[in-house]
Amino acid sequence: MIGYSYEGVTCASGDCPDVSYKTQFTFGNQGLKSKVNGKLDIYEDKSRDNSPIYKLPDQPWLGVSFNLSSESVVESKKLKKVESSFNEDVTQNNGAQSPYKDTNLVYTTGDGRNKGNQVHQDKHHAVVFYLNAKLHLLDKKNIQNIAQGITVNFGTLKTRIEPTDAWKNKRHLTRNVGNWEFKDTGSVSVKLKLPEVKAGRCINANNPNKSTKAPSPALTAPALWFGPVQNGKAEMYSASVSTYPDSSSSRIFLQNLKRKNDSNRPGRHSLETLTENDIKSRQPNFTGRQTIIRLDSGVQQIKLDQNNTEVVNFNGNSNNATFGIVSEYGLTPDANEWKKVLLPWTVRAFNDDGRFNTVNKEENNGKPKYSQRYRIRENGNNGNNGKRDLGDIVNSPIVAVGGYLATSANDGMVHIFKQSGGDKRGYNLKLSYIPGTMPRKNIENNDSTLAKELRAFAEKGYVGDRYGVDGGFVLRRITDDQDKQKHFFMFGAMGFGGRGAYALDLTKADDNDPTKASLFDVKDNGNNGNNGNNRVELGYTVGTPQIGKTHNGKYAAFLASGYATKKIDDPTNKTALYVYDLENNNGTPIAKIEVPNGKGGLSSPTLVDKDLDGTVDIAYAGDRGGNMYRFDLSNNDPTKWSVRTIFKGTPDKPITSAPAVSKLKDKRVVIFGTGSDLSEDDVDKKDIQSIYGIFDNDTGTDVAEEGQGKGLLEQHLTQEDKTLFLTDYKRSDGSGDKGWVVKLEAGQRVTVKPTVVLRTAFVTIRKYNDGGCGAETAILGINTADGGKLTKKSARPIVPEANTAVAQYSGHKQTAKGKSIPIGCMWKNNETVCPNGYVYDKPVNVRYLDEKKTDDFPVTADGDAGGSGTFKEGKKPARNNRCFSGKGVRTLLMNDLDSLDITGPTCGMKRISWREIFY
Repeated sequence: MIGYSYEGVTCASGDCPDVSYKTQFTFGNQGLKSKVNGKLDIYEDKSRDNSPIYKLPDQPWLGVSFNLSSESVVESKKLKKVESSFNEDVTQNNGAQSPYKDTNLVYTTGDGRNKGNQVHQDKHHAVVFYLNAKLHLLDKKNIQNIAQGITVNFGTLKTRIEPTDAWKNKRHLTRNVGNWEFKDTGSVSVKLKLPEVKAGRCINANNPNKSTKAPSPALTAPALWFGPVQNGKAEMYSASVSTYPDSSSSRIFLQNLKRKNDSNRPGRHSLETLTENDIKSRQPNFTGRQTIIRLDSGVQQIKLDQNNTEVVNFNGNSNNATFGIVSEYGLTPDANEWKKVLLPWTVRAFNDDGRFNTVNKEENNGKPKYSQRYRIRENGNNGNNGKRDLGDIVNSPIVAVGGYLATSANDGMVHIFKQSGGDKRGYNLKLSYIPGTMPRKNIENNDSTLAKELRAFAEKGYVGDRYGVDGGFVLRRITDDQDKQKHFFMFGAMGFGGRGAYALDLTKADDNDPTKASLFDVKDNGNNGNNGNNRVELGYTVGTPQIGKTHNGKYAAFLASGYATKKIDDPTNKTALYVYDLENNNGTPIAKIEVPNGKGGLSSPTLVDKDLDGTVDIAYAGDRGGNMYRFDLSNNDPTKWSVRTIFKGTPDKPITSAPAVSKLKDKRVVIFGTGSDLSEDDVDKKDIQSIYGIFDNDTGTDVAEEGQGKGLLEQHLTQEDKTLFLTDYKRSDGSGDKGWVVKLEAGQRVTVKPTVVLRTAFVTIRKYNDGGCGAETAILGINTADGGKLTKKSARPIVPEANTAVAQYSGHKQTAKGKSIPIGCMWKNNETVCPNGYVYDKPVNVRYLDEKKTDDFPVTADGDAGGSGTFKEGKKPARNNRCFSGKGVRTLLMNDLDSLDITGPTCGMKRISWREIFY
């Protein structure tokens, strides 16, 4: 802070002395990289404020830029009004005797810069200067080499105050006698701590399947679909995602899955191992891309003129401000940047990004013409063809239903592909949708929208640190009883990309007017009313919404309120389930069911059709307070829908994923795990988490809790090498009348919905390595009836051959008495034991493949009814959840296309009675 004050003088009519001075700042540069000639090593591009970027000596892939901003007694703080930046020329031209030798002159004020409203005759006056330092990643490919968390010392910022000539010339005229002294004793040590970059630093361990060479697999489970029947068996296909952090991009690969035929392994049904060529043999076609965006003025198609120079035919008053392009740092960008540069870059309007090299060099009156320099995305270099077609896909799924393939990415778009041609892997991009009005915060934690953040994705220095459209979604195709298509809905959440959700009609994805594909958006404090019970109060909608038919006859979308803040107890986190009419293009609200005393926001719901009649009766969902809720949706009048707690937990065991359901004879088991990896703080936590199975018989009102005597039977999990086992404790004295619990090890957590196969729940358990980089994943099969061990009558995993004791096929292993051990089991402690699971040294996400279930009917035998698939009106699912319908491949297909095979009992030829089915 620079300034002065004095007393004993009445300031009026020029009686006060006219004090004027100038300030100079010098700055040591020992923390910056120098060239051989002694000059500082400056990066080829400048920062957004047109300041030079100086490379760091030990990490030349990093740079730093500086500028000063100010605040005075008469001017408010203006952080984006640049007062100055370094002036290296002054530094290099200083002579040997210069007080600025070997320093950088940062700023010199002019006479009058310090003046107040009385032209230097203020009784008090001060100016506060702020040094702004910005770190730049200059080479994304070296992001993994950043020395995390270290502090770089750039030297000392010093002030030098000198009276101006005006003061020197006028001082003798002042009528106030006194001693005047200018001091410059202030100094500030300037340091910058490097961020701890965890994303992009994680390298998967080698795949245990030595023949698998999946390229840079994302954590997205593959999409699955079936083709025509050949030789009595349906063709099987998958779509996998590979993500490239160094370019903030992704690629989709399409595979034909083959069955392994090995006569030496009787009884074993597996997939053939894929080679790298098998994995990469096909990709979608992107040439037919159409992009639409929802803005305050409505849904617009982003379409360029005939000369491919700018976006045309936009309705409304769109301008730079619509897309967050504003004047800052003394730069006023070209008024047409939004339509000539930003949107063409966003929609990949050209065959490559070459023309943006020219755009980045354009100037206007010696200053950059545009608000930023634009990123040049790879296109066909070094065999990386296609890396510019998609943004990085991180938390979003990829799903195939009814000839469509969908995903969403952190380029701010939802991408819809449609199948064409004879090859069932032939997908063409038909539509990309940008939900531009979605509210969110920008990097400075100010209110913003997705449309305003598109420029961040396009900036040359972008490092993949922002979310676009990153949540889950559901694809629901609806046909009548004659298989005639009635609707094809997509309802998706924004994840950390925004506080809301979007609804699309896929039948209009390749329409002449693709804007009709957007049905409606739901957003925090947005449409559908802001007052009373209809107020929309959404956090970041992390997770997956659901679609189902309600008792009032409507096909509806179900959306959890999500998380507004990191802090669980923050009252801005609202815990509620929202239900919207999908058949009404306006997204008419059907219900808002608030949870009394909910904590931390509602997580993803699971819908249940308990009597398998095609109508949703129940929803289950948890919150970050560790509680699980049951929503009763069975009344024809939505105003009478209700909610109650079925499990009471604690905030140190948050529920952040949807539960699974398993139908037993007289009850339903609601299965879920606890834990969170929503933030880096969560990743580092070592709190003990658990997996629960809570009984719900539709009539009881008791609330289950963890703890001795609270009604939960505890099973114990042990690990031997990489193989997992659960105990087989039995209920006694009512110890398990409300369900069961399995405690996990420190650092383990469940953040993915379990997969139920027959009466086994396969739970994905993740444990992050020290520093939050990389993870090991356990896939654990649990008997849904008691939370314990599996038997030969259970669906069970066949753990990898690394466990040499496990029978990999019929006749492979024998008991001590020479009897054949069932596939997937082993001889242990003088008895046949079937392992519950296995631990992989890599992050894993799975999709269940059953080659005998070739339709994609979304309702399971257990009544889980809200997921993706084709819902045929009048059709009912098979009610058998005790045995498989026939022999065939059943496996948990992983994100890297490795697999964990599942085996279990096969149904006999005799008719199964209702008593057997539900016992």
